[in-house]
Amino acid sequence: MADRNICSLSWHPTETLAGEDLLTATRDLAEHLIHAPEIQAYIQARQILNEDAEAQRLTRAIRACRASFSCAEVNRYQAELEALPAMINYHRAREALRELLLEVEHVVSTTAGVEFIANVRPDRHG
Repeated sequence: MADRNICSLSWHPTETLAGEDLLTATRDLAEHLIHAPEIQAYIQARQILNEDAEAQRLTRAIRACRASFSCAEVNRYQAELEALPAMINYHRAREALRELLLEVEHVVSTTAGVEFIANVRPDRHG
C-alpha cells in the first residue's frame, strides 16, 4: 500500500480494522495530529488570544451589548476585536487547522468509501 501525505502527516490506510485495531489506529492518527504544526499553531494562537487583555475586554463589551439588545457599539467593538493582532493570528491558525482537518476527513472518507463527517455528526446532512 502506498503512503499518502496529509500536510505533515503520513497516512497508512489499512485493509481491515476491527475492534481494538481500529481504536489503536485512531489513537495513532490522533497522536500524529496533535504534533502537526497546524494544530500546534492553533493551540498557541488560541492561548495567546485567551490571555490577551484587550481581546477579553472587547469580548466582555460585545457580550454586554448583545445582552442589553440596545447597545449601538457592538459593531465597533467587534471591528476592534477583529483588528487585534492576536485575533488575526488566531483566524489564520484556525483556517490552517480547518484545511488540515478537511484533508484528513477527505482521506478517511475516500479510503472508507463513505462520507466520514456527514455520518458522524447528526446535524450535518451529506
